[in-house]
Amino acid sequence: MTALIRPTSASEAVQRALYAAGPAGAGILYRLGAGCHSVYDPLPSITGFCDCTRFCCWASGFMPHQDDFEAGHDVYSDAAIEDADHKQSYFVEEQVPQPGYWLVYGSVHRGEPHGRVGHGSIITSVPTGWRHEHGFKALRIVQCAAFHGRAIRETDGAFFDGADSMGRPHNSRILRPTRYVAAPQPAHELVGALLDGLLPAFEAQHGLPGDPDAKARAVAAVKAWAERSA
Repeated sequence: MTALIRPTSASEAVQRALYAAGPAGAGILYRLGAGCHSVYDPLPSITGFCDCTRFCCWASGFMPHQDDFEAGHDVYSDAAIEDADHKQSYFVEEQVPQPGYWLVYGSVHRGEPHGRVGHGSIITSVPTGWRHEHGFKALRIVQCAAFHGRAIRETDGAFFDGADSMGRPHNSRILRPTRYVAAPQPAHELVGALLDGLLPAFEAQHGLPGDPDAKARAVAAVKAWAERSA
């Protein structure tokens, strides 16, 4: 059975979002309620259709249905906001945007005539010195929306400023997924740290005959191999 959570850092969420916004995701179209069959899929949809929050879930590494999600079992924009306002089991509201955070707004009279469905996106870039008066237009985001043609695109965040076509304010929110893990250390750095830490202890216990410079060259060669393989 596919895991419900894929350990993902904020930086990896940005990478996944940008990958889907590139050539690989060009064939995905918008459909409400579609997408994110598995967080381990290479793209957010295997059927060619996806919606906004299912795309965000895929990028962030958790399935859009969670048994322990306090705001109801399905993760969508309204539920994410409710969770951030109360239980905070998956989301915490932030005032300062960061790459990998969600930028969302909620629904208004969802399912009713002239109602509005909420929307979500992944923040990919924040300009230095950003302040609220600059607006969300200054941000770069990846969103899955009912564009003409491909659904997943990198855009500015202007869609989250102001109001909808009927004049209702978006009241957009910045949410940080609490399930993000620390950014993984590059493999070559891990190998280097391991060698640097273990080699002195091994020498002390067993001794390493030969030229110290030769040992240093051997360590450097292993580190270089690890970096090329990363």
